[in-house]
Amino acid sequence: MSTIKTYFSHYEDELTIASEAFYAWKKIHNLAQHDISICSAIDRNALFWTLILHSLQCTFFITLGRIFDTDDDSLTVKTLLEYCKNNIHDFSKANLRARKIEMCGNNEPDWLEKYMQDVYEPCENDFQVVQDYVDKQREIFNKCKIIRNKIYGHADREAKGRENELFKKINLDEIQSMLENLHAVRMFLHHLIYNGYKFDLKDLVKSYDEKICEDIENLMATLKSFSSQQSKI
Repeated sequence: MSTIKTYFSHYEDELTIASEAFYAWKKIHNLAQHDISICSAIDRNALFWTLILHSLQCTFFITLGRIFDTDDDSLTVKTLLEYCKNNIHDFSKANLRARKIEMCGNNEPDWLEKYMQDVYEPCENDFQVVQDYVDKQREIFNKCKIIRNKIYGHADREAKGRENELFKKINLDEIQSMLENLHAVRMFLHHLIYNGYKFDLKDLVKSYDEKICEDIENLMATLKSFSSQQSKI
């Protein structure tokens, strides 16, 4: 594993898994809380839905732990940014040109020469700014870390019976903000790697929960309809 594209792709995959698990869990809870028909449909197969919600929680906390892991031997957001700083030549105009040509089937497009005139080449400080930005998100993760370590990563004896107490210490709005900010980091790196453009971390406006929430809404609508039909039999 030696290219910036490989490191970045791993970060994208991990962030997608964590985000989809969180948003799916949150959407199911919200729909069940505000729609008595959906709540009743879930209750008909309570064991299954308990397993689903537990699996989503476990996936979220374990994956988030991998993203923020501080082990230098692991693939994390920390080692990704360190790789960027140590291999800043990967972001040179020459390497971007090569990536653009590769993306065009190894044929140099007519527009490339003009495009390269406005390409931005980052310096080490750019990645330090992003690292500082990530460190602020780590402060939010640290509130989740105890749950990851004492409930999902290990069966901590002292945490037994205190699960609800630990969960009450985390704020869902903070977690959502953290995920959105990690997506801003993803966009920053994506644009540098593939477009030679310096993305402003504050410019993220796209919501990354829309697709998974739409899927959950469709699933719950189907479940609600099926449950209604069953109750008439």
